[in-house]
Amino acid sequence: MCAKNIRTDLDRIDIKLRGIGDAMKSSWLQVPPYQRDYAWEKDQVEELLGDLAEAIRANEPEYFLGSIVVSSGTSERLHVTDGQQRLATVSIIIAAIRNYFFANGETELATDLEKEFLLSRHRRTREPIARLHLNTHDNDYYDLAVLRRPGIKGPPTPDASSHKRLQKAVVTISDYIQNLAKVNPKTPVDTLHDWVDYLEKQCKVIWVTVPDEGNAFTIFETLNDRGLDLAISDLLKNFLFQKAGSRLAEAQDHWTTMTGILEATSEDEVLVTYLRHYWSSVQGLTRERDLYKRVKRGVTTISGAVDLTRDLTSSAARYAALSNTSHELWRQYGPTTQGHIATLNLLRMIQMRPLLLAILDVFITADAKKAIKLLVDCAVRILIVGARGGKVEVAYCDAAKNIRNQSVKKASQLRKQLAQIFPADAAFREEFAVATVSKTYLVRYYLRALEQAANNKSQPEFVPNPNVEDINLEHVIPLRPGSNWNHLSDDVCQSLYRRIGNMALLQSDANSTAGNASFAEKKQALAQSEYTLTKNIAKEPSWTADEVASRQKKLADLAVKTWSGKFS
Repeated sequence: MCAKNIRTDLDRIDIKLRGIGDAMKSSWLQVPPYQRDYAWEKDQVEELLGDLAEAIRANEPEYFLGSIVVSSGTSERLHVTDGQQRLATVSIIIAAIRNYFFANGETELATDLEKEFLLSRHRRTREPIARLHLNTHDNDYYDLAVLRRPGIKGPPTPDASSHKRLQKAVVTISDYIQNLAKVNPKTPVDTLHDWVDYLEKQCKVIWVTVPDEGNAFTIFETLNDRGLDLAISDLLKNFLFQKAGSRLAEAQDHWTTMTGILEATSEDEVLVTYLRHYWSSVQGLTRERDLYKRVKRGVTTISGAVDLTRDLTSSAARYAALSNTSHELWRQYGPTTQGHIATLNLLRMIQMRPLLLAILDVFITADAKKAIKLLVDCAVRILIVGARGGKVEVAYCDAAKNIRNQSVKKASQLRKQLAQIFPADAAFREEFAVATVSKTYLVRYYLRALEQAANNKSQPEFVPNPNVEDINLEHVIPLRPGSNWNHLSDDVCQSLYRRIGNMALLQSDANSTAGNASFAEKKQALAQSEYTLTKNIAKEPSWTADEVASRQKKLADLAVKTWSGKFS
């Protein structure tokens, strides 16, 4: 009976090649809440406009815009499983043309265009009924920014990322249509009619209509297998929804909640990164290219699919906090841990996030605080000593997995787990003593932390002042020495310029006046500094390779204590 039902459902799948505008004219469409927010950036919008303009100019009989998958279900509207970005962007193009007609006195044309492609009005109430509804998060803004006629109060200032992208798309497309109407040799009305006609009839999509969402998910995956470039997050979402079966609504609710939480972050592609990091923290290191097949292999039941969407939702807020030190989560951990998270972000420790996520999900607060400080120490040591990135990332993910399976329950056990990649004191001291660092943000952090340790303070993240407008990085031996440094050759100066021992924190005003001044002149500014490590340089009678090496060796001894990996 099951096989017969599958056969019947497949017979009901309808696949047509049709103009996207024609499909929009004849359909009432709904983007479900769990689908992605509007995601196209300005360059994608401009690329579509340019491609369409070239196709129309060259009188190309067709321009192929990919496939759109919709499910009929029981709703009056078709649910858009794939294609919402293209549908939304094309509707913005048509709305911009409508607005041009309104603005230039072509009211009848504008009204006809609006009724055909964008919205109609209820016969009794005269309330507008949009042909395309975006997802719950975007639809109200879309109504105000796109569907509302010109001359009416515009939409509010966008705050959500997807609303900002919608606003950029509206501005980009409106400007393009205005310019198109001016520069084309035809009359503006004819030019814009050509665009509408092309979108309606010749801008083709493969329009796939399936009887229910379960079939839509299957078709969606099949299209991807045949070479369509789909986002990993979309593939995973549709796989999990298909696998959820009778509990589909539950999985959809979890997914919608998760994406809403992650939307608050400002990071690009955060959803895909989060999905990979979460899976890596549970199952071990997983590369993006392998994520989809590994999830498919690991999730085989309805409960497994729903449980995964639930767990993803549960961890999403903690993951969002990893990139936002102002997140309310850090209140329970205090300013020290908050500072450590800021440091890990400063050091670009994205590969640590699977482990950080496991720590936040599982450890009690006291052990989590110790573990996060341990990861700061580990990160700095690895940056200085150097290590194969793949080996380090595997170790982080293995540790995360062991935290989740309860074989690592405390920060002290995590320290033992990471021993294989945590550089020993001798190696760290030796490498720090000769390190050359070209990235200014790293040296500034190293010197801030060392300054804190030199004054027996415990928080290198906060003091001294990290603001580059107030505190700058002084290279005592300049890159281009000039006559004030005749005792050193250019080659020697270049080799010493980025040595940690040659750099110091200095008030910005003092730094700007120091420039290529001689060491004798620089000593005056260095001696007035409130920073112990900076002031000590002024005690030297001269500044050569020997003094740089000697200072850096002392800093190396201090570094071993600063990033000790020990729990206080």
